[in-house]
Amino acid sequence: MSLKEWWKNIMFRKNEQLRTVRFFHDYGAPWPLWENGSDKYSMSPMDYNLSANLTATLRECGELFEKENKPVDGWSSRDHELRYLDLMREAASQLRLELSGVANISIEVPGLR
Repeated sequence: MSLKEWWKNIMFRKNEQLRTVRFFHDYGAPWPLWENGSDKYSMSPMDYNLSANLTATLRECGELFEKENKPVDGWSSRDHELRYLDLMREAASQLRLELSGVANISIEVPGLR
């Protein structure tokens, strides 16, 4: 077992049950990672030791969400919305891989499952 695997097992296992990471953006939150029952609730990639590549994708998703999706008006264009969904789909897939055996991922993004 690698040090990374060992660390994840120690840090994220609770009574041998997988934790649940909720995956969605919310205005003002820099990352789409939420975990009920944690000390923080709003989590960051560093909390899960996520890869640099996944962290960069999550950052790009967040910037697009904040800049192009306004609370009242919605997305500024269909192209921006589709780009966001593509990035989030890619991020969700990678997140499932990186947290496999550690947490279940609950995708809560409209238009994405």
